[in-house]
Amino acid sequence: SELKATLRPPSDPEDWQVPALSASATTGTGIEPLADSIEAHRVWLTAKGKLAAIRIRFQAEWIIKRLREEFGRFGIESLGGESRLLEDLVELQGSPFEQYESLRNHFLTNRGQ
Repeated sequence: SELKATLRPPSDPEDWQVPALSASATTGTGIEPLADSIEAHRVWLTAKGKLAAIRIRFQAEWIIKRLREEFGRFGIESLGGESRLLEDLVELQGSPFEQYESLRNHFLTNRGQ
């Protein structure tokens, strides 16, 4: 099903067309075309103005995942809930490590309040 989804043309002709590639680290085949494709996708994302937003969102999701692993759902809810955290983190931007430490310290300081 992944191959089928990959080979299907994008619904919007302006969207990235995901190439179907074959690569093997064991035999060393297909590595250069794979690297070229990754670079082409990065260039496309940058040209479309999408790369920064995607990175910021992934960073925010990483922070929430780390907080959930450490403090569970209770911790996420006590920090305002996942939706609010995601919105705030995307807006604030900055270092994901500093954001994580700040939220972690806030939770530990205000636990249960």
